[in-house]
Amino acid sequence: MVDLADHNPAPLFRLNRTGNIILANQSALEFFQKGREPLLAQFWDRLFPNHQLHQIPGSREYDGPPEVNSIDMHIDTYCFTLMAKDLPGHDLTDIYCANVTELRKQELKNNLYTKVVDAAKESVILTDNNGIIFFVSQGFTALTGYSLCEAIGQTPRFLKSGIHSKDFYFGLWNTIIHGHTWVGEVLNKKKNGDHFTAKVTIAPLMEEGKPVAF
Repeated sequence: MVDLADHNPAPLFRLNRTGNIILANQSALEFFQKGREPLLAQFWDRLFPNHQLHQIPGSREYDGPPEVNSIDMHIDTYCFTLMAKDLPGHDLTDIYCANVTELRKQELKNNLYTKVVDAAKESVILTDNNGIIFFVSQGFTALTGYSLCEAIGQTPRFLKSGIHSKDFYFGLWNTIIHGHTWVGEVLNKKKNGDHFTAKVTIAPLMEEGKPVAF
């Protein structure tokens, strides 16, 4: 396992039936131990007392909810998600530690952004570069009557009142796909059929000179 697993950027461990670490790849050593010998032969539960085998989904000792397939482990400034797999007939358990540090940081930022947006009571829509909605704020729901579930997967066209011309929307779209911010007023329609005028700012999120979201 070690020769092959050393090419894997994720830390990997192999445990025997008593929970002793018998193999560890290079990534595991870099994150958890400077040398191989001190790490080997240690009991997993003693080395990581806050993340014992009975807490790791996939291990034979796991006694948690069946719908859970991984748990997070924080080591220094890193965050790993742990998954285990028993090897039938060998009384061995492999533990895979995926480095999700950047992902968890981004999730934290996203959660913070959502809380800030909702606290501000503003109507906010986020779409991908094709205009498909993947997020709306609580302010949007309060204004239009459409819930998050009703809005996701649609384009903002579902709010059209029928008042504006095709040229109006063409000019709007042409502005934002070329990386510019569009500011103006749009007459839209709520879920109950009432019309309302929205003061709208649409800003493209650019990566490598191309819009990836609005």
